[in-house]
This record gives sequence, structure tokens and C-alpha cells, in this order.
Amino acid sequence: MMLDWNDYRKQVLVRIGEVGKLSPDTLRGYQELSNAGAKTGALVPRRVS
Repeated sequence: MMLDWNDYRKQVLVRIGEVGKLSPDTLRGYQELSNAGAKTGALVPRRVS
């Protein structure tokens, strides 16, 4: 069975919105953790040659 990635992405975004409504601090904390490495430059994506 093939997964429709566009539909899956829409479903995930809906669920993230629901989590944000139920627990906005949890979502805010996740965003802070996700952005922490980029702010310091410690966790930057590397190119694969």
C-alpha cells in the first residue's frame, strides 16, 4: 500500500494544531528545542558529498 504523503502531512498538521490547543506550552517548548541548535550554530545540517 502506497502512502499519500500530501494527505499524511495534512493530517499531521491538524494533529499538531490540536496538541497546540490542548497544551500550548508543550508545543512552544518543542519549538524552542527545535530552534536551539540553529541559534547557536551547534546543530547545523551538513551536506553529504
